[in-house]
Amino acid sequence: MRVDVKFVEREGRKFYYADIGRVVHDRPSFRLWVSGKLVSEEGGMKFVDLPAFAKLHITEKGTVVLKPSNEYFTVVAGWECGYRGRSYLEVISPKNALVRKYHIYCSPRGNLGISEYAIISVPTSEVLRVHLSRDGRLYGAESEMVEEWKVENGKIVYSEYSPELLELSELS
Repeated sequence: MRVDVKFVEREGRKFYYADIGRVVHDRPSFRLWVSGKLVSEEGGMKFVDLPAFAKLHITEKGTVVLKPSNEYFTVVAGWECGYRGRSYLEVISPKNALVRKYHIYCSPRGNLGISEYAIISVPTSEVLRVHLSRDGRLYGAESEMVEEWKVENGKIVYSEYSPELLELSELS
C-alpha cells in the first residue's frame, strides 16, 4: 500500500507526515509522523510504501511515529466493508504486536459503511496473522479471511486464506 506523505518545514528541516483514516466529514483518524529515511519520491509525489522494515512508535503524548528498523516490519491490515456494513480486524498472533487501528467511513457520517484498518508492527522473527471479518451487503463476496505476513529471505511475504484452513493447521 502506498501512503501519500506531506511535510512541514521548521528551522530548515522537513518533518514528514501522513493523515491516516477518514472519519466524520473526511477528518483523519490520526496523523502518522514518518522518518525521512522511509519517504520515497516519484513524479513529484512523496510517499511511503507499506509493508516496510520499520517500527511503529507511540509517544507518551500519543503521537504516532514510524521509524526505520531492521528488527521490525510494519504492514497495513484491513478490509473494505459491505454496503451499509462494517468490517473488523483482530490480531491473532503475535500478542505483542504494536497496533494502531483506524476507520474509513464510506460516506460523510458513515451511514454507507465503516471499514476498520490497522497499522501493525511486528518483530521480524514473528509471523503476523490477522483475522478479518465484514458484514453488510457483500453480493456473494467472502465475509471472513485471515491475512498472514512473515519475513522470508529478507523480504516481507503476504498470503491470505480462509479461517477454516487456519483451524485445520492448528489441529495438526
